Amino acid sequence: IFSSFSFTMEAGQYSWQSRLLAPWRQLFSTSSAATPELPSNPNPATVAAYISRCLLQQGIPHAVGGALALAVWGHPRDTLDVDIIVDSNNPAQLRRIIAHFTDDKPEDVEDLFEVTPKTVDLAVRTKVQDIGVDIFVSWTPIQQDALKCAKLFDGVPYVPAEHLCAFKAIIGRERDGRDVRALLAASATIDRDKVASLLSDYVKGQERWKAWSAS
Repeated sequence: IFSSFSFTMEAGQYSWQSRLLAPWRQLFSTSSAATPELPSNPNPATVAAYISRCLLQQGIPHAVGGALALAVWGHPRDTLDVDIIVDSNNPAQLRRIIAHFTDDKPEDVEDLFEVTPKTVDLAVRTKVQDIGVDIFVSWTPIQQDALKCAKLFDGVPYVPAEHLCAFKAIIGRERDGRDVRALLAASATIDRDKVASLLSDYVKGQERWKAWSAS
């Protein structure tokens, strides 16, 4: 089941490449580190933090987005699930990532890798403690750049606000337009030129961004 996507966040540059990208250290091989504990009070925020701890422990680049990221950037709204981008490049690897923090075994992982073209809104849905989790693989340059530029907040990496705005402009739902306008109203530090640059390969996204950022 593929679902639509959104993103974001702020508070301290997160340097993946120097510290975490060490050749994927035999993904989920034996480790002396204790497995992070499941949250005792499961909700989207605590589940996102739990998943992030699991991925950080294994050196897996990732970034939280969606409504949780919106809240960090100053535009809180209700949500019942978690959106997260993960750097993974094959079905078996993604299945092992999912299995690391949930017993759920979604059937559409292989299908996700067969879809062409690869777009920012392709995701596989799973659950952690009954909280929905949409996992987006970093297929595209804009997603890869979002991971590279991810920033920490309370120890969890989030996609930068500029990338969030760009993702929303690409997807283009009415709700995305409301979110972008609210983000721009909440934060005077969003680099609008950076957003425009991220959208250089997305004509419709450019048009939406111009309309939303002008209103």
